[in-house]
Amino acid sequence: MIIRVPLLLQKSVAVIHRLSIEATSNVDPAGEPDEGYDYTFNEPIVYTDPVTQERTGSRREFSPVYIPCQVEALTEERLKEFAVGDDPVSDFILVFHRQDLRNLGLLDSNQEVVIKKGDRLSRLEQYGAPRGTVTKLFADPGLYIHQMRGASWGFGPTGYDLELALLTRRREAPTA
Repeated sequence: MIIRVPLLLQKSVAVIHRLSIEATSNVDPAGEPDEGYDYTFNEPIVYTDPVTQERTGSRREFSPVYIPCQVEALTEERLKEFAVGDDPVSDFILVFHRQDLRNLGLLDSNQEVVIKKGDRLSRLEQYGAPRGTVTKLFADPGLYIHQMRGASWGFGPTGYDLELALLTRRREAPTA
């Protein structure tokens, strides 16, 4: 007998912008290096534009995906439990149901989530309302996924039904 864990009462829709490593890598920043993605640090290159003399990033993204989710507020004590290296300073996490991720094509052939650290959350929208009904807009560039974690161990056909997205406000591209 398989027990499924549903998302609970208040659903939202997370608007996630996934980083395209291939398109980012194809950006040719001025000078060195020759490509826009740093495979050592697993992040886009930040460089000075030779024309405008402004710091800019080479980040390129796929089209945004709209994922049903549940938003959970965290206490400071719980946030401290999640901290690993980077400092996640947002006070909530997103909970995704694996069936929604599967339906949207966001699980790979190994059933791993393709949303990764560095993907960006720009806003939350109202579930069931017309697309674009924003409930929470994050200051540009938004929040970044700090970590994805499986949750609800022991439930669902794959052993768990839920995925947690821990968020951080860490800017990907420094401005100075």
